Amino acid sequence: QQTIATVSSDQNLIMTSVRSEQRIFQMNLPTPLWSCSWKDRSTLCVGGTQGKLFFVDGRGVIIYETILEKGPPIFSVSSFSSDLLLVSSPVTTKIFDLKAMKFLPEK
Repeated sequence: QQTIATVSSDQNLIMTSVRSEQRIFQMNLPTPLWSCSWKDRSTLCVGGTQGKLFFVDGRGVIIYETILEKGPPIFSVSSFSSDLLLVSSPVTTKIFDLKAMKFLPEK
């Protein structure tokens, strides 16, 4: 299934089918949203204001939530490898370990 995910400052996460251009589902998260990236075929990583990072499964359920750093929004979430995400805000960038489900310590 080919799906596009989009987020917006009105707190909506929308998944749309590329083939049919039909909305698969829409959900409202608890904070304005700035960025998103697929973790795998069924899980989306979503960055929001106040440094919040959400993991949402294909049914629209928040399966995990954490904070990069309180304050600014997460403006970029991207796959660094199959096990790592690069998560950025205006003040910091950290690597998130998908196996351990936590940010790696800075060196």
